Amino acid sequence: TDRIDTWSAMADGADVALRLDRPDGAVWASAVPGSVEQILDNLLDNALAVSPAGGEVTVTLGRAEGRVRLTVADRGPGLDDEHKVRALERFWRGGQATPGTGLGLPIALGLAEASGGGLSLADRPGGGLLVEVYLPRINQSVTLTGQAASRTK
Repeated sequence: TDRIDTWSAMADGADVALRLDRPDGAVWASAVPGSVEQILDNLLDNALAVSPAGGEVTVTLGRAEGRVRLTVADRGPGLDDEHKVRALERFWRGGQATPGTGLGLPIALGLAEASGGGLSLADRPGGGLLVEVYLPRINQSVTLTGQAASRTK
């Protein structure tokens, strides 16, 4: 919720609807400190950059088989299968006209993997890109020590 609030002004300025779909109650994931926020920032930055005016970016949070599943889906042009693989390589930008450094998705992937999870790219039904992030889920009743767990809001 915090990240959606942070990015809502950027989405409004781009005339893109930013939507959050999440289950009731807290969802807890084991993650490197600050990684969930950084992953979302990178994914939302990318999604808003490619979304057409009047489009929509949807962030979905859920629980799946002992994991937390986080998706960011846009209505941009999407990527073909070859470019989905290349987009996870450092410094790949899809062309010289594409803004950015080409580090957002590789950083998000690295943070997800460092947290014991993963990241994948898929086609969004109806057009666009769907980025799926999986993180190990922890039960709310578990005693949290140190900074090894992050609550995803």
